[in-house]
Amino acid sequence: PEGILERCHSVRVGTQTYPLTSGVRDHIMSVIREWGSGRDALRCLALATRDQPPQKEDMYLEDCNKFIDYEVDLTFVGCVGMLDPPRKEVAAAIRMCRQAGIRVIMITGDNKGTAVAICRRIGIFGPDEAVGNKAFTGREFDELSLAMQKAVSQEARCFARVEPSHKSKIVEYLQSYSEVTAMTGDGVNDAPALKKAEIGIAMGSGTAVAKSASEMVLADDNFSTIVAAVEEGRAIYNNM
Repeated sequence: PEGILERCHSVRVGTQTYPLTSGVRDHIMSVIREWGSGRDALRCLALATRDQPPQKEDMYLEDCNKFIDYEVDLTFVGCVGMLDPPRKEVAAAIRMCRQAGIRVIMITGDNKGTAVAICRRIGIFGPDEAVGNKAFTGREFDELSLAMQKAVSQEARCFARVEPSHKSKIVEYLQSYSEVTAMTGDGVNDAPALKKAEIGIAMGSGTAVAKSASEMVLADDNFSTIVAAVEEGRAIYNNM
């Protein structure tokens, strides 16, 4: 939503259009943060329109890199909050990981407030745990020195608003501490991180490129299946 608001200069209320002042912008963002970090941890999608767009023949729509030139002078029309709760079995799987000495890190494209709220719901963070040095956005991570990036990778448990390249960085930093890493992903851009991790885990619903770069394909897209696989693998290893 913040990316859409940055491109808006007005807001529509009913049938009337008003200037989008800093006060109105701050109010909209406070509501979005409340939705994203509240009990339901809604995923928020901002909606805007351009009242006087360029003529279609003046736009080169085959090149998505040019869209930013057309998506300007927008009018904010509203925000949608989508409920996408984690599966019920995930919290128990996170507890099992902790008992087994496995540290779970959430890396997501979601808003930071939403990501932290979901982490609290599934047990990555405690209900009242301070997350100041344990949750970062991709931009906050990039602003750190290389030494600090390496240090926070050892402590952080949540990365929000990240690009696929951040996944590769995080894997590299964890491996520098002799950590054995497993990385999940589903897109073409996730392939480098999946290949770099000791265990790349592709979603069954993901792309063929992600699957070919991985050692494991999660047919049911369920995190708890990873935990079950680790449990079975350790049992086999112990019986050898």
